Parts: sequence; C-alpha cells; structure tokens
Amino acid sequence: MRRLHLRAAVKLLAAAALVAVAGCGRHAAAATAGAGAAAAAPIATARLRNATYRLAFDPTRTLHLVNGAATDGSELEGTMVVSTTMLDSIARGTLPDGRASAAVVLVTEAGGTGSFYDLALVADSSGTLTDLATVGLGDRIVLKAIRLNGDSVTVTLLTQGPKDPMCCPTLEVTRHFALDGGRLLPTERAPAADSR
Repeated sequence: MRRLHLRAAVKLLAAAALVAVAGCGRHAAAATAGAGAAAAAPIATARLRNATYRLAFDPTRTLHLVNGAATDGSELEGTMVVSTTMLDSIARGTLPDGRASAAVVLVTEAGGTGSFYDLALVADSSGTLTDLATVGLGDRIVLKAIRLNGDSVTVTLLTQGPKDPMCCPTLEVTRHFALDGGRLLPTERAPAADSR
C-alpha cells in the first residue's frame, strides 16, 4: 500500500514538473514574440531634417536637406529652384509592415512669388530613410495640421478661396492621402489618429 502511495506521489510530482517546464516555455515564447512585435522607434527630427526627398513637380530628381534646408541652382521646368525647407510640423507613425514612418511638408520657393508645398511620406528601412512618395499640396497654402495612420496621411490647410488673392488663403480644407503603388493618392477615407 505504501508503494502505491509512493508511486502516485512520484507520478504527481513528475506531472507537476512537466507542467511547470511547459508553462515556462510558453511564457518565454510569448515574451520573445512580444519583443519582436514591439513598435518601431519614432524617426528623430534631426534625421528627417538631413534626409533626401523628391519634389512633387519633378519626382525623378532628389534633393538632400542639410539642417532642414537645401539650395539648388539647376533649372527645373523653366524656373530656378532657389530653396527648399522642411516645416516643423511632423506626423510620426508606423507603416502596416512595422517600419517607423513620418509625414513631413517641404516648401520650395522657385525664384518668383510662389511657395510650393509638398507632402512627403518617409520610412525607416533598416536604418536608411526612404522617401516613399511625395505629393503637391499647393502654392502659398497655410498648413494647419498633419496626421499619420499606417500608410494614410490627413492634412488640414488653408488654401485660396474663390475671392482670395494668392497671398492670403482663407478656405480651410482637409485632404486625405493613401500610399498606393509608390504614390500618395487622394482618398475619401479619413484615417484614425495615430500621430506621435
């Protein structure tokens, strides 16, 4: 009888040990999976201000910013590009594939009275910033807000109304864009707020 109780006790202890080891393995696997699924770190402003971008009116060319500005004296579409600067308004997020991303606005002054605003969506690809797509927002607009959710960007801005002179926009509009095939395309879909 004692042997039966002893055997039962040994079997019970062995079963408890197996459950404990299996449980530890599950927790370790869950911790490892959780660590891999952690959100990508936001892209630092200094990196964005020293990155390479494409301008909407000539996407075949790139322009490298240094401390948020660049000057280029080459001819583009018959006008002299004087300067391009990056605005301080930045929206940060994460693309559906897990890469850190940011939406920035660039302003190019081409030697005349115009100030052309471009929206650029940038991703951190293994430590290298890549301008995924750039789209024009307009001439002499006023940026009010920018939001980023996944691969969708929402921009609120003032643009020229029917009676506004080019210098003085008063018409507030909200525009939605989604990354599609390497382009930021207008869309009616408003993404949920995910800006950081």
